[in-house]
Amino acid sequence: MNFHKTLFNYNLKGIEIYLFFTLKAITGLLE
Repeated sequence: MNFHKTLFNYNLKGIEIYLFFTLKAITGLLE
């Protein structure tokens, strides 16, 4: 149970980082 919860939290953090860099790239292109 703890393993799946940790894996889920890790994936969530990965998605946050991915979205953050995607937004930075988009705003960089718009400037």
